[in-house]
Amino acid sequence: MSNNNVITTFFNALKRSDPETVQSCYHEEGTFSDPVFGPLDPRHSKAMWEMLLTNNDDLEVEYEILEQSESSAKVKWLADYTLRKTKRKVSNPIVSNFVLKDGKIFRQVDDYDLYKWSKMALGSSGTLFGWTSLVQNKIREDVLKTLEFYMNVRGK
Repeated sequence: MSNNNVITTFFNALKRSDPETVQSCYHEEGTFSDPVFGPLDPRHSKAMWEMLLTNNDDLEVEYEILEQSESSAKVKWLADYTLRKTKRKVSNPIVSNFVLKDGKIFRQVDDYDLYKWSKMALGSSGTLFGWTSLVQNKIREDVLKTLEFYMNVRGK
């Protein structure tokens, strides 16, 4: 896969909720980072996508490639889904910056407003306290525990 095709392949696989194809877009040393999960190593990055895509029934993705070269890409995208834990609808606008290597995603860094996400995902408690580091750290702690549990159950 060329560096120019991997981004399209990745986002089209997200749209289809196809974790195997999403994972195949990552370099063997590929990493992911965002405001909720923080930085993830290659093993956790792939497991995170599998967990999110296999446990989400209503994910809708729209994307626009803003910049792309042989070694990088910048994509603006929107993820609409229902957060399983709270049953709340989330519409999360994200900007992803990619470093590409050998036709794969070597590093993906997603940026979005964690406070706005917490308001949608958590409701009134997110609105009142989602801006605090205490709540944001608790969100990260909970999601990383969920990922570890998922990986242990799946033998990842």
